Amino acid sequence: MLYLLFHTEFLIQYEDSLHHHRGHWHNLTEVAGTETTAHLKLSPYVHYTFRVLAVNAMGSSRPSFPSKMYKTEPSAPDENPTGVHGFGTEHDNLVISWKPLSGLQANGPGLHYRVMWRQKMMDTEWMMATVANNSKFVVSGTPTFVPYELKVQAVNDYGAAPEPAVAFGHSGEDRKSDCSVSSLPFSPMQSCYAQVVMLQTHSFFFL
Repeated sequence: MLYLLFHTEFLIQYEDSLHHHRGHWHNLTEVAGTETTAHLKLSPYVHYTFRVLAVNAMGSSRPSFPSKMYKTEPSAPDENPTGVHGFGTEHDNLVISWKPLSGLQANGPGLHYRVMWRQKMMDTEWMMATVANNSKFVVSGTPTFVPYELKVQAVNDYGAAPEPAVAFGHSGEDRKSDCSVSSLPFSPMQSCYAQVVMLQTHSFFFL
């Protein structure tokens, strides 16, 4: 019990003044209380300021004075957007959407997305569009309810992320009804209508 009470670790926190407001501190890592140095894994294109807190079972100390700012160099993104989906909102379109990268994930300035699509099972070239400051792209003039292969790649001023995984989606369906009240007569063969049958008891049943 006494060991747990007096066992101390150091919590290293950082502030990123490039992507967040000042005063917003993030936990980076913890090291044993016997250590006086730490090797930190840092992300590209971040303006880091560090501080350290001592932590034990009773709580944490006041933070140290912040370090000076350290700026890491930009690089190409090392990951692509997740949650890529394709669906149609009209019978002749395909809406491609994804979860955008955060500022910390961008790794550099000029973040944008390379959106690619082609019909599934078709040996055709990928169609491509560049999208910035958005998380969806609408392809117009598609065939009705056709399966598509989709890819979304992150790109910044320093290069592109690795080749993205392929996702799948469909263009829109034709929602027009095959039934018309004015043009189709009542018939047991037409499922769009309920046929009213009058029995001798004058009761009504819907088939």
